[in-house]
Amino acid sequence: MKNDFAVKLSGLILAIIIVVSFLIYSSYAFLSVKITGTGKSNKAVAKSNFNVEFTKTDNINLVNAELINDTDDDSKAKTTFNITLKDISSAKFDVYLKNLYVSSNLQSKYLKWELIDLNTSENLGSGDFTNCTSCSNGTYQNGTVTKTLKSNLTLTKNTTRNIQLRLWLSQDSTNQNSLASGKLSGKVAVSVYYTT
Repeated sequence: MKNDFAVKLSGLILAIIIVVSFLIYSSYAFLSVKITGTGKSNKAVAKSNFNVEFTKTDNINLVNAELINDTDDDSKAKTTFNITLKDISSAKFDVYLKNLYVSSNLQSKYLKWELIDLNTSENLGSGDFTNCTSCSNGTYQNGTVTKTLKSNLTLTKNTTRNIQLRLWLSQDSTNQNSLASGKLSGKVAVSVYYTT
């Protein structure tokens, strides 16, 4: 009788531990996949309502890059992702770099980026890293290691946007030896939100 009671008690304790573990894990997963916009009057779109898929990875790395012409698209470092809105009629999204590190010698007009919509070949935005003077010590603008590339891009239900980020060191006729051994690293990130 004692043995039967001990088996039932241990089974009950095990079931409680499993249920509690499941609740903790599922609440953590739910909270960790919400993505919010920054600095806007907006409402976050839950991760379950959209999908972001990177062709290879969301990591970006540019180390000891060669100088190339701005028109040489084939030689640019590229990261491609698809974003699809599922259960909502429309939303907005921002594309930004996070966990960003740019060595001080690349914080210049020669380190360039462009964001291309591969469905339409539209250049969504472009720029350089001239104003990234704090990227090498772990801060950028508002004390975070992020750089917004493009804001307020539109998503509509069941439509996939195929976006490509291109990075390169731009060659010109001046002495650019100071760009040698430079490094950029970070992650491409997307923030999806409703506008109000």
